Amino acid sequence: MYKAIEIALSQVGYLEKASNADLDSKTGNAGFANYTKYARDLDNADYYNNKKQSYPWCEVFCDWCFWKAYGKAMSLAMLYQPAKSAGAGCTQSVQYYKKHNAFYSSPKVGDQVYFTWGGEIEHTGLVYAVDANNIYTVEGNTSDKSGLVANGGGVFRKQYSRKSSVIYGYGRPDYALIDDGTSGGVPTPPDNNDEGGTCEVTLLTLSYGSTGSQVKSLQALLIKKWGISCGVYGMDGDFGDATRRAVLKFQSQNGLEQDAVVGQRTWAKLLGVS
Repeated sequence: MYKAIEIALSQVGYLEKASNADLDSKTGNAGFANYTKYARDLDNADYYNNKKQSYPWCEVFCDWCFWKAYGKAMSLAMLYQPAKSAGAGCTQSVQYYKKHNAFYSSPKVGDQVYFTWGGEIEHTGLVYAVDANNIYTVEGNTSDKSGLVANGGGVFRKQYSRKSSVIYGYGRPDYALIDDGTSGGVPTPPDNNDEGGTCEVTLLTLSYGSTGSQVKSLQALLIKKWGISCGVYGMDGDFGDATRRAVLKFQSQNGLEQDAVVGQRTWAKLLGVS
């Protein structure tokens, strides 16, 4: 199972708080004022276009799980969100997925499911299991009652028929960018704003002529996080002329040696950990 989904499941039972206190306790200071550790952490990480503490938090919870698993830069890339994202709102988050042709009508494990009623996209969660008839989700700002419950005050597992009229569709994060034992890609170090913990990663030195999943991750970061084009072929996993020009531009903008070689210093700057 993807690391972000495992983290989401580990949060089941967390209750939102009545005030900005006991945010790290699962059940302490429970209330319905929309205070959570999820918004606190993403606010501290400068993740969104403005602060989100005390706002409805179903989308914030999903984003936090990816941030916790993969760090700020890679989570934004995986969720197709730009820096200073407006993705704390379900409607805008759906638009990010749709813009990148990553929104589907059929579910897969790891998808972000969106719910609607009255013509509005009002709620979201993460899909941790799928069978022929149902999807199984973990959601923030819901309750343990059956059926769709938005603004319910906690993190809970839910179950829905795949044919449910409240399901709007499924955003599919770009898991190809990472390697957490479930998919190809490049592992990334934790964000500096994470809650501690360490991990060891191996990032290859890339240069003109390199190919493969780490080149694709490089291209994704240049395009999605830094807004630098890698040419008409985009994230093709081929370090050609367009990617070389993109790396040189990035290095120039960030005070790095302009050698078009993606080594330790360039990787660190790309990932936002330097």
